[in-house]
Amino acid sequence: APNLEAQAYLFGRGLTPATWEAWHIGAALKGGRMAITLPWYYMDATREIITGIKYRFVDGDPGGQRYTAAAGSVFVLYGAWSARKTDHTVMFLEGEINALSLWQCLPRGVTVLSIGSQSGGRPEVIAKVAARYKRVFFWCDEADKTREYKKMIAQDATGIQSPTIDGAKYDANTLLLAGQLPDFITQVLKVECQ
Repeated sequence: APNLEAQAYLFGRGLTPATWEAWHIGAALKGGRMAITLPWYYMDATREIITGIKYRFVDGDPGGQRYTAAAGSVFVLYGAWSARKTDHTVMFLEGEINALSLWQCLPRGVTVLSIGSQSGGRPEVIAKVAARYKRVFFWCDEADKTREYKKMIAQDATGIQSPTIDGAKYDANTLLLAGQLPDFITQVLKVECQ
């Protein structure tokens, strides 16, 4: 389990210990700063293969960087390990914390995958993964970014922007903290959260 400072950060983001465990979130000191560790991995027929580790600093230092990564990390899709063969819908969204928030609601039949930050995403991988699903959604903060991702794939996809409430953008994590994520998912995806 992560250390107390990292745990406080995760609890503050509305994430539960069951989610930390499922996604193998840990903690580490990087350059004297505490960070949560976000391993990016997938599973082949015999084992889990870690392709990269992202460190998310928890101190909120406004002048400091928010993220760093382990040397040699390769980031493709965060959450690829969680896809089930029975899933009919895939939701691609920005940011690992947003993916964790959405996954925590466990929408039925939905694979949750993060493309990382707004600048992330490998078009050929996204297109190959999307082709396995009947329904494809892209959830980005900005409409232009959503349109970019929709162009990466051959099939129809639905774009979602983070709603603006009282002048503030509400991404998946903000909706989780506000207690509104399950209702939002039910309305947008037309699936119930478990």
